[in-house]
Amino acid sequence: MALDGTVISCIAWELNHALAGGKINKIAQPEKDELMLTIKNNRKQYRLLVSASASLPLVYLTDQNKTGPMTAPNFCIFLCVSISEADASSGSGDLAWNVS
Repeated sequence: MALDGTVISCIAWELNHALAGGKINKIAQPEKDELMLTIKNNRKQYRLLVSASASLPLVYLTDQNKTGPMTAPNFCIFLCVSISEADASSGSGDLAWNVS
């Protein structure tokens, strides 16, 4: 499937609809090029997987949990300190993270 403007618009709408106003509860780095954000919103828990893999970059909501390493990588610790307890707010139709 081609990743054109229509597909990107649908992905952005779905993520905005599900995550806007939510709180980041947990940040994990199961692989060196993946992040798993656990976000609570409207009494539901969402897992957002973000992969920066060169061969297959992905962003999607999943129900499955990936186990991470026993000790958190430095980048994951940096993100936890920087954006933990942030909320996702929808301003002008774009999903943005407000760091408090």
